[in-house]
Amino acid sequence: MAVNSLHNIATLIKRLEAVTSRLEDIASSADSLGLHPNEAHIIRDIATALAPASTDPQRPQQPSSEGGLARPPEDIPVDVTLFDSFIKTGIDPFIDLSQKIGGVVAEQVTILRRGFDAQRRILLVISKAKKPHGDKAAEKAYQNVLKPIEDVISSIRQIQQENRGTPAFNMLSTVADGSFALTWTTVESRPWLQVEESLTMAQFFGNKVLKEHPKGSLEAQWVGKYYSLFTELASFLREAYPYGISWNSQGDALSNVIAGDVA
Repeated sequence: MAVNSLHNIATLIKRLEAVTSRLEDIASSADSLGLHPNEAHIIRDIATALAPASTDPQRPQQPSSEGGLARPPEDIPVDVTLFDSFIKTGIDPFIDLSQKIGGVVAEQVTILRRGFDAQRRILLVISKAKKPHGDKAAEKAYQNVLKPIEDVISSIRQIQQENRGTPAFNMLSTVADGSFALTWTTVESRPWLQVEESLTMAQFFGNKVLKEHPKGSLEAQWVGKYYSLFTELASFLREAYPYGISWNSQGDALSNVIAGDVA
């Protein structure tokens, strides 16, 4: 029940944030859309009114060990909390199976795990920042936030290619082809479709692994757990980000958020 409630809350919040973000985009593009300045101002007022406020009460500052006031603990957005739950139920069990298999498979999947860590940071950054509109420096800074995803995918595919012709190649290819699911953070609408497409790609070599190993074997369990990872991620995205990741219209400048501490 508690998990379902969190999903419902996250869905409502993210849909409201998505509407607010769209209104902000329209207001910022007033000139190109032929809107009168007064119309743009009204749209911004509506976006401000719709922006969801924090549901968590402010926490009092606690004394630090030096006797001063310490920075209060940071509230984690509901959708990031749900993403953490996905990590525990979807990613960590797959990591455990990969460690049992060992070798280059475990090495490759450890890199994949770093990709999901990078995604979590992206979600936190966007939850705190306003969307950069025509700010080239901010857009470049955001590309740097996304770069770890690109690096992870590149490293995963490098391991695959370096082990071509080895017994582990089909398993490595399964992970490599599915790793493109990590790019869902760049999809502006219905990001779960990217995940579902990546699952289809992963199944080409994954099904070969299933044919090579008997049902119930460690390798077969590994493939099944990898497939379920995509199913769980797609389900999460349908609930939390039906319109893609939403920026915080009331947030700080992106450069300030990136420069600050990210939980």
